[in-house]
Amino acid sequence: MSNRQNNPVNMAKPSMFSLLSRNGIAGATTIREASQGLRFPNSNGRCNDCTCSPGLLSRNRRSSMYLRRMMSSSSVSPSHRHGHGHGSPGSSAPSSPGRYRSPVIDEVTSEDNLCKVVQDMNTSLRLEKIRNLMKESNLGVYIVPSEDAHQSEYTSPVDQRRAFISGFSGSAGVAVITRELTSMNETPEGLALLATDGRYFTQAANELDFNWTLLKMNTPGVPSWEQSAIDHAASLSLDSGSVVNIGIDPRLITYSSVQHIQRLIEEKQKENEKYQIKLIPVRGNLVDKIWNDFEAVPAREFKPIFKLDDKYTGETTTSKINRLFDDYMTKNGSSTLIVSALDEIAWLLNLRGNDIEYNPLFYSYLIINGKDNLTLYTDKHERFDGLQDYLKEINCNLKLYDEVWYDIRKIATELHNLKRNFY
Repeated sequence: MSNRQNNPVNMAKPSMFSLLSRNGIAGATTIREASQGLRFPNSNGRCNDCTCSPGLLSRNRRSSMYLRRMMSSSSVSPSHRHGHGHGSPGSSAPSSPGRYRSPVIDEVTSEDNLCKVVQDMNTSLRLEKIRNLMKESNLGVYIVPSEDAHQSEYTSPVDQRRAFISGFSGSAGVAVITRELTSMNETPEGLALLATDGRYFTQAANELDFNWTLLKMNTPGVPSWEQSAIDHAASLSLDSGSVVNIGIDPRLITYSSVQHIQRLIEEKQKENEKYQIKLIPVRGNLVDKIWNDFEAVPAREFKPIFKLDDKYTGETTTSKINRLFDDYMTKNGSSTLIVSALDEIAWLLNLRGNDIEYNPLFYSYLIINGKDNLTLYTDKHERFDGLQDYLKEINCNLKLYDEVWYDIRKIATELHNLKRNFY
């Protein structure tokens, strides 16, 4: 589980019809098209071998139509603003007196361009594959958060799992995917919910295809994604008469969030003794397992790192480590701290990077095991070639990025044997 929260370093709808396109990608169509046997006809503006969601394309067409209509009806030509009626000499006459239509708007919002923008955003097969994996893992509900293993809101492409499975590209939101336990159909069924806040309601409504239902967070009468996941699990449990597991990648959720969900589950089970719900960790992210079936998985980038001068940081790393121990760790009887948040690591070590676009951070974990024993877990150690003297000065050793999980298990085992707590 991620340890970002309470870290002392922070001091300062399934469709009625599901047909196949010519390239075999599942997709919905209209009742009229279904009755006529049409499959993604080119006459309605799709490009050849289109795999876009028809529902999404339809919404975007309506949006572009409304946008063009608004621009056409509300925009006054420059010549009309200056009282010249039908334009200056040599200019083409507007479509109606005193009005003009922007060729830029028509070009940007054309159906061909819209189709290219939302290409490959039909999520039917992605959800089908996820539900098959959910069945293998005995899951009734699977949660896909936006954050990466460092609880970053802004992530690099390799960590944008929620965007991959849902098609929603906003920076905040959670996907909740359910699987009908009693369904006998060859293709697994279930619901797909996308929860996001008010900043993204319009964007999500435009980007989600027909498979998804939008949960408008912080809206009266709309449950939180946690409560919604539990409510659906309770319904599945009642229908099947069995335990329903809610699964999540344990690297992508904080311990406090796990505790919160556990409390909500306990409260739900008090409503009906037949509700059998469990929250379980799922090793091996299910989205990662299917990603390569649809597109190449982006590579995690490890870019150059530099030290930020003390005149900009205002405090040395050694001073920060001493304060950390004096103000927090010694008082709590602890000598070991695991730091996973990228901004906290960058602040503590006075180092900056560019592994995530527009963020001065670098992928890493940090384990502090005493004032004079720091271990930084990251890849491409050659990018530290010019910082070897500094790392030696702050007593910091380098290990590979993924080795942190082995060392965490080792520390946890040692603490367990000593009958000491691991928070």
